[in-house]
Amino acid sequence: MQTHFGGHKPDGTLVDFYAYGFVKTNVVGEITRWETHVSPEYNDFLDVTLGVHGPFKQGSEPYMAALAQKLKEAGVSLPM
Repeated sequence: MQTHFGGHKPDGTLVDFYAYGFVKTNVVGEITRWETHVSPEYNDFLDVTLGVHGPFKQGSEPYMAALAQKLKEAGVSLPM
């Protein structure tokens, strides 16, 4: 499957990327493998939306911290 995500920066510039998903199921329809890949423009999208992009070779903490900060700035709290 292919999904297109996008939005505009405050100056009107379009920032977008594609996500590609591959899902494998067994004979009874249960998901046995799910892969998601993104186009290179994903880094630009993250830079605009979160101010940081990967690769996060030491784990997801920098990404999650940036996401939590942006949500907090928007008044959204995350359950702990």
